[in-house]
Amino acid sequence: LGRESELLGRIKPKDFKQVVDQDSLLKEIFENTPCGYVLMDTKHNVLFASQYFLDYMGLAESDVVGRRCYEAAGVIGGSPCPGCAIDRAVQSGKVEYMRQEQQTNKGYKIFDLFGMPLFSANGKVEYIIEVILDRTAEVLLDRQREADLKKLVDMMSGLLKEQDEDADGAQLSAKIVTLRARLHELLETR
Repeated sequence: LGRESELLGRIKPKDFKQVVDQDSLLKEIFENTPCGYVLMDTKHNVLFASQYFLDYMGLAESDVVGRRCYEAAGVIGGSPCPGCAIDRAVQSGKVEYMRQEQQTNKGYKIFDLFGMPLFSANGKVEYIIEVILDRTAEVLLDRQREADLKKLVDMMSGLLKEQDEDADGAQLSAKIVTLRARLHELLETR
């Protein structure tokens, strides 16, 4: 973020939405990229949320801005998510990542969340831009493929076992059991 980072560093949080609306480059970035953006302080207080984010989560701006991110998202327990990328970005001063799965007003969502620190003039993390990328369809498709592959392995194993029993070959049976166990092990470690 060259020019964008320079602009963001000069913007007061309360003016953020107004600046985004007035700057064509920032407006293009925050409104027309297929990901959600949230600006918050280091205490998780949401100062700005892009329309894409609000639509994706099924929330109104009034549900989010002025609240802590985990309160707005309805996280059980009223505290940051385990392994919170925002907390880690504040501590490390680097971009941090996590995958999040949660029920939203728009259904079950799986998304990648990046916490990107913005620094004050004295070099301390002052704000975080949270970027959210939807991964729901991709992850659910991968999970379905794994389930289908497991079914196929089980089916093939059963057919080979039947053939083995017909041929009365104990050695083939041991190989089938080993192959089946190894395939399941490979699928579980993905």
